[in-house]
Amino acid sequence: QLDRRVVITFAIGLILSIALAFLYDKGEILLWINGHENWWVARVFHTLTDFGGHLAYLVAIGIGLVIRSRYAVASAINGLLTLFLSGYLKSIFETPRPALWLRGQGVDETEMFAFGTFLQPSFDSFPSGHAMAAFSLYGFCALVSKTVWAQSLWLLLATCIAFSRLYLGFHFLQDIVFGAIIGLGIALLGYALQGKLIGKNGWGDAGLSSMLRIK
Repeated sequence: QLDRRVVITFAIGLILSIALAFLYDKGEILLWINGHENWWVARVFHTLTDFGGHLAYLVAIGIGLVIRSRYAVASAINGLLTLFLSGYLKSIFETPRPALWLRGQGVDETEMFAFGTFLQPSFDSFPSGHAMAAFSLYGFCALVSKTVWAQSLWLLLATCIAFSRLYLGFHFLQDIVFGAIIGLGIALLGYALQGKLIGKNGWGDAGLSSMLRIK
């Protein structure tokens, strides 16, 4: 369960993000960020954004198998649900990504976000799959963490991954905000599920490390 201070801090940030998404035009926010882009920051975000991909889930499942099997099961279910919802919602909304939006504004997207980013000219911008995956996975990690610092760091990592999608020009603010909200919902579902996987013999609390331990 998340510490109240962590919940309040994160809730304030989420509310402010939602307000910005509704008060300002999505293109205006995108162009403002592009106008303040920094090479070093972009390199960091290029690395961070990969932590919201499929490999991160495989690593989490592997670690869960070693520590506690219920964590591995919940992470796997979270990942599959995130993958399904992301694809399904993208196919419904078919929102153009920033590259297509820039073309519609008469802007050459190759001159924007020039720090090694390949902008995707496709209609699958909303919601952000990386933001959804980041908050689904690392939100779950925060929920099962015991200390305030660990909970804060997991949520900060998820936030940075989500913001990287905006900073690098893959998504609009609306995409990552709602992707984060959906991802948090999946994380809560996974947390509730893993609590029911302990089992009568406590198998859910056992991992390979304890199963292979010689007594």
